[in-house]
Amino acid sequence: MQLAYTVSLAVIASSVSILVWVWFWTRKHDIDNKSAIFVFVGGAIAVALSLPFQKALDIFIPGSSPVAFFLWAAVEEVLKLSVVLCAIKFFKIDKARVLIYMILAALGFAALENVLFIIGPLIGEDVTRSVITGNLRLIGASLLHVVSSSIIGVALAFSFYKSVRKRAVITTLALILAIVFHAIFNLSVIHWDNWGTIFSFSITWVLALVLIYLVFKKDTKIPKKEMGIFVLIVILFIFVGTYLNEKLPKYTPEVLTAWQLALKDVETSRVSLIGKGPDFAESISALDSIHVQLKSMLITMEKNGDLSTEERQFMNNYDEIVQAYKDKLPKYELEVLASWQEALKEMEDIHDEHISLVAANPNFSESLMVLDSILFQLREIVKTIEENRSLSSEQIAFMNSYNAYVDQFLCIFRKEKEGNSTESCSL
Repeated sequence: MQLAYTVSLAVIASSVSILVWVWFWTRKHDIDNKSAIFVFVGGAIAVALSLPFQKALDIFIPGSSPVAFFLWAAVEEVLKLSVVLCAIKFFKIDKARVLIYMILAALGFAALENVLFIIGPLIGEDVTRSVITGNLRLIGASLLHVVSSSIIGVALAFSFYKSVRKRAVITTLALILAIVFHAIFNLSVIHWDNWGTIFSFSITWVLALVLIYLVFKKDTKIPKKEMGIFVLIVILFIFVGTYLNEKLPKYTPEVLTAWQLALKDVETSRVSLIGKGPDFAESISALDSIHVQLKSMLITMEKNGDLSTEERQFMNNYDEIVQAYKDKLPKYELEVLASWQEALKEMEDIHDEHISLVAANPNFSESLMVLDSILFQLREIVKTIEENRSLSSEQIAFMNSYNAYVDQFLCIFRKEKEGNSTESCSL
């Protein structure tokens, strides 16, 4: 029931924003309702068709490389063009209306894409973020689809009555240009942060004004009224988005509570480490760094401010950062290390004496072999503890049975001195 409600909100929010543009671009054009619905719905269906291709690209080209962005854009632009080509064939669309139908296909595509983008924050009960997302997509991504598709639409209209070969060449060149524009928009927004968004949106708005001139001009007159309406729509949604971004809560209570608990856990851990002595100094330093970043991030969130790029990166990598800190925690008390270092030194001294003894009397070779084995394992254990690594199950078993191994060595050594069999000395 909750999911249905969430999806309904997302659909309504997307529909309102897209209908604004449908009204704007088609209000002065006489178009057939059936063909218009076919193209608009076809554009929306193209979103569903593009998803398998984009999932496959994620598998074969993981990450956000430029190649992946260009291929994603290619899939979307080809599908939108295919919808209009089908409409041209089935509904006999004339040259004068090809551009409008390309815009309708783009708006259909943007409509469903907007639903998918808006629905995410709604599931997290972040209505504000959904509204802001809808506004940004109305004046940015939705217009991106309109402009990129109109590049192809202009080419289709220009080459409408030309030979098949010329039409194919002109349309292909326009398709490539639309793909490049689409990919550069996405790359700029994702990789250049705020400046990339400003650059991409500005270029898109300028091209949209050029498109308005092509769609609404009469003879040589500039369509000042339509350009004015466009600018007013953009300003209105920028204002609404900016207001919501500043005034309404950016973070849900659950998100704030989760990070407040994380801060409390860090502060509790820090207090417990301070009481353990100087051997935990490096761990305390690492925990202090986490504490400072957490506190700074929470102050920003509690003031309803925007997190910086570094703070968002810290949030995304928080689990890995905490795990790295835990890996640096001393696994062994200093007393434990000291006791095994002492055992190692004692065995090394005994080993040195035993080598001299064996050199004089080979009868003590079996006890030397046992001593070598004990010494080898002791060295590995001390090295592991000094490097703060986890002991293996075999090492732990040896440590638990250490006294028994030492007793075995002493038993064999005693039997060798007496000249008796050492069979009774086995563990």
